[in-house]
Amino acid sequence: NLQGLLKKGLLYYHLENNKLANESIDLAKKTYPNSKEVYLYRASLLAKSTEKYDEALKIIDSALQIDPSYIGAYIEQGSVYNSQNKYFEAINSFSKAIDIDSLNEDLYSSRAIVFYRIDSIILALNDYQKVIELDPEKLLAHYDIGVIKCKIDLFEDAIMSFEKVLEIDSTNVNAINY
Repeated sequence: NLQGLLKKGLLYYHLENNKLANESIDLAKKTYPNSKEVYLYRASLLAKSTEKYDEALKIIDSALQIDPSYIGAYIEQGSVYNSQNKYFEAINSFSKAIDIDSLNEDLYSSRAIVFYRIDSIILALNDYQKVIELDPEKLLAHYDIGVIKCKIDLFEDAIMSFEKVLEIDSTNVNAINY
């Protein structure tokens, strides 16, 4: 079945056997030629294992031609662009995914990371606040807000964020040491 072939390919990738990973994905593509998931797995493997980003982006475009509302494709596209330091393209991809699913806190978190990388601090904070609005216990969002608040010299606000991290996970070494 499709999921079995894709999981097998992913397992081979994690075992650092790119040849067998690609063979599994190729078999899935032959067997299920119109599957958007096959395109996404292929693109992901290319980007992660060989850093063939342009080829990966073409494959992602193929998945989007099958289904223009395929969130997974936009997420992978954003990740590939981020890996290439093409931050505005990454933001655009994550924004398209958010337009499709505005209740997915991970999308806001991914976009916030990119905003932070380009020093768009306010936009990063806004996205992290949205993450917390959607999931008040999202530890990483509280932590990242604390880091950003330290960067802009809002130390009392940063302490409150780190205290929230410790409220969620009292053993969080990063928050303790910050």
